[in-house]
Amino acid sequence: MILSTIFNQALGVLLKGIFGFLGGGIFFLSWIYQAYLSKKTGTSMVDTNFWLMRTSGLVLLLIHSLIIKDVVYTLMNIAGILLTLYNVSLIKEDKNVKKKETKID
Repeated sequence: MILSTIFNQALGVLLKGIFGFLGGGIFFLSWIYQAYLSKKTGTSMVDTNFWLMRTSGLVLLLIHSLIIKDVVYTLMNIAGILLTLYNVSLIKEDKNVKKKETKID
């Protein structure tokens, strides 16, 4: 009985933390990815994959913040998700404009 309770509590802590660790890891890796692209091209690069990695990390962090019931953390993650999705939409819009300009020329 006691071992079962300890196991269930440990599993609960692990499940709560897994979203935070994965989200934080993906969020951090987006910076590594951005630095790699910038080094490779010789100029600062922020592409759609960078923003999608950030959004994925923030979604996992949002799940974690909901699990731990932290209102401030939840609101911060929602704002971050909205901003990263806005940046993705700007990149996609820019690509569409460039396609149209190419067809006009």
